[in-house]
Amino acid sequence: MLADTLLRRHRPLRLGYGLAARTLTGFGKQHIVFSQRLMEGSGMILINLAIGLLIMMGCLILQITFSLWSVRYAVRRTDEAESGMTLLAGIRTLLMAMVIMMLGNFLQIMLWGSLFFWLGEFTDFHQAVYHSGVNFTSLGYGDVVMSTDRKLLGPLEALNGILMLGLTSAALLGILQHLTRDKQHARNRRD
Repeated sequence: MLADTLLRRHRPLRLGYGLAARTLTGFGKQHIVFSQRLMEGSGMILINLAIGLLIMMGCLILQITFSLWSVRYAVRRTDEAESGMTLLAGIRTLLMAMVIMMLGNFLQIMLWGSLFFWLGEFTDFHQAVYHSGVNFTSLGYGDVVMSTDRKLLGPLEALNGILMLGLTSAALLGILQHLTRDKQHARNRRD
């Protein structure tokens, strides 16, 4: 009886000392809206995860390709110099390997930016690539933001960027170790 009176009058039902003020009818509507939003949101989450994982696999393929090219280049350069490389030649080899791998990273940024542009998140391709670069390097300026439906792609790209830049660093360190090991072997042969 009390509930019927409250429903007709649309007065708030207060719990405690005003901690929560809700009408019984309003609570029911909010529950239905919340359930609908939860179902819509979970669908977008799965779609964004599927899109993001596909792009991440493409980025991994690009990263492996460019890393292998740069490592092969460095190994070939050290094999050509039988008596060991000079310091300048070693630096030049490491720089070229870095440029090759950074080109791979830039292509990955362009891939993500192209995705954002294709999804209609940006009308300007330059802005999409800029946003992609901010995400990929995990800078997170926040000056450009994607729509609510596609926001999950930003953290996915940041995670991807951290992993791919880590692989770039690891490959460069491997090349540096190869160069120093080669230099040490050349010294040992001379002695």
